[in-house]
Amino acid sequence: MIIQPPLPSWGYNMATSNVIQSVRMCRNNLLSMLTDEEYQVLLPRLELVHLSLKEILSQKNTRIEYILFPCTTVLSVLSYMADGSAIEISAVGNEGFTGMEILINSTHAV
Repeated sequence: MIIQPPLPSWGYNMATSNVIQSVRMCRNNLLSMLTDEEYQVLLPRLELVHLSLKEILSQKNTRIEYILFPCTTVLSVLSYMADGSAIEISAVGNEGFTGMEILINSTHAV
């Protein structure tokens, strides 16, 4: 499940109980704690997406386009070394979200 940061609304444009139920099937722990009223506010910006293995979702110093709330996957946060090798420094599963920089009013990935 992704949500686009404060930009024009897109995605679902009707917030019915059926849509709320289908979005809630995501099983992201943060999204599941929202009330139906809070979901109504987010629905116009939510979109269920399917990701590919090894898909690069964001890179350091690039604009944050989406906030992702993993449903049934675990996302790896990698740090690349000078020699080109990478190490996983964090993992985000259905307990969290990506794009935490938004919380400190940053528009770019750190």
